[in-house]
Amino acid sequence: MNEKDPSLDSHVISSHFMTIDLLKNVPKKCSDKVVALVCGHCGYVYYAKIGCGKRSCPVCNRKWAFKLVGRYAKVVSKMVNPKLITLTLRNCPKHLRAEVLRIRKCWRKLIRRKPFVFSFRGGIYRIECKNIGHGWNVHLHCLVDSVYVSQKQISDAWYDITKDSFIVDIRKVNSVFGVGYVLKDMGKVDRLISPEYRAEYDSAMRGLHLVDTFGYLYGSAVPLFHYLCPDCGSYAWVSAFDSLFEDVYEFAQSNGYG
Repeated sequence: MNEKDPSLDSHVISSHFMTIDLLKNVPKKCSDKVVALVCGHCGYVYYAKIGCGKRSCPVCNRKWAFKLVGRYAKVVSKMVNPKLITLTLRNCPKHLRAEVLRIRKCWRKLIRRKPFVFSFRGGIYRIECKNIGHGWNVHLHCLVDSVYVSQKQISDAWYDITKDSFIVDIRKVNSVFGVGYVLKDMGKVDRLISPEYRAEYDSAMRGLHLVDTFGYLYGSAVPLFHYLCPDCGSYAWVSAFDSLFEDVYEFAQSNGYG
């Protein structure tokens, strides 16, 4: 530990048990797992809840959506002509993963076609899946900075690319509303997918990116800041498996705290 500060050990142990007491009152959501983080500067111990990570979990999805909105809200606010585009595929009873890969491939073909390669200057999109008993409905929501393009132009091109789907929608929106619509609705996944199909959804979505950017928005995300230590303002956290935490644990045991 830090020999220059003799009060550090007692500070670490007191914050350790204070955080545990607070954690007991945290309502259980999608997971009971926690990870202990120790501030490498002052020794403050913080217990962070770990989500289950399932794609069908509304709690985890709301958390991811909040972070994504924070990363892109400032960027999309500079859009000159924000439009909200929705593209759909025909319902498919199975092969969900293949349909998700298909709609992404079709989207990439669309934005490389004329006039869209010139009209769609940049944007952010999310792939959404729905199944309430009528098969998988895979669709794509995109907030795009675009000059005027007719819905018929998009529909005709979409049908030509997909060979079986033509239902599309495009409308003017406020960029703040648009990014919220595209990303914040991630939290409603539990309402879009009936319980009996969620295991299939989790399995099919494993390893797939459902949110992406293109054009001038590609690579423009604002970096996320790590959790700030409430005591010293440091970002230098080490996990419970680090030797620093082992020193704290040994100190707690030897002084009757464990």
